[in-house]
Amino acid sequence: MLKNYLKVALRNLFKNRVYSFINITGLALGMACCILILLWVQDELSFDSFHKNNDRLYKVVNQLDDGWMTASPWALVPTLKKDFPEVDKATRFNTMDLLVKYNDKSFYENIGFVDPDFLEMFTFPLIEGDPSSALNQKESIIISEETAKKYFNNEDPVGKILQINNDKNYKITGVMKNIPANSSLQFDMLAPIDYFGKDLLSTWYWETTAFVLLKKNVDVSKFRSKIAGTAKKYDKRVENKNLINNLQKFSETHLYYPGTTGPILYVYLFSAIAII
Repeated sequence: MLKNYLKVALRNLFKNRVYSFINITGLALGMACCILILLWVQDELSFDSFHKNNDRLYKVVNQLDDGWMTASPWALVPTLKKDFPEVDKATRFNTMDLLVKYNDKSFYENIGFVDPDFLEMFTFPLIEGDPSSALNQKESIIISEETAKKYFNNEDPVGKILQINNDKNYKITGVMKNIPANSSLQFDMLAPIDYFGKDLLSTWYWETTAFVLLKKNVDVSKFRSKIAGTAKKYDKRVENKNLINNLQKFSETHLYYPGTTGPILYVYLFSAIAII
């Protein structure tokens, strides 16, 4: 019986070739578009999901009268750690494209400058080196697997010296796995935030990105209220009386922007198109 059904179906297909071609092509294109869109949606929703401490990781954002600002003052991170026992760890994060040299090899690399807590807050595993101490020295640097191959081929890079920006020498203290594509934090190397100098790091200039890891069982809503006036307390230059220091879950930073919808709107839109 199945054989007869197949014969009838094939006869109808060949009998109405144009109509069959249009229907089959439309169905194939629709399914292909649906699958591609769903793969994209899955990738967007997976951003930053690999961090083990995601439930306690927050980005410091700042609420103004006329909107939101994601930049924070240099001195905010050490102040939060000093003034609030709810903060387990905290870090600043700044990236710069700088010239890196080793012997006759030189490339521009995207270097992330962070506080020592960074590797214990975020899950960027090290193949070599100790994450709790690899960035404790001012002239220490961690490089990715891909970067290690570019400069050293199959040699062990740990202990080697890299020259940064033609004026500073940094000792390699660790090698980390390549940064996943679905990470909102991207860099080729990690170095201590001390690169910018003590004078700048102690100021309340709004030029860095700040992250905190809260201790377990902290009431986040109460903590938000506690830190709300921190910048106004220490930065006498703040003219906006309604400035509020706030927190955003780190896992939401890729798709949600403070005070607005952000890219999540496109995820909803394309999901609806895929279903249709």
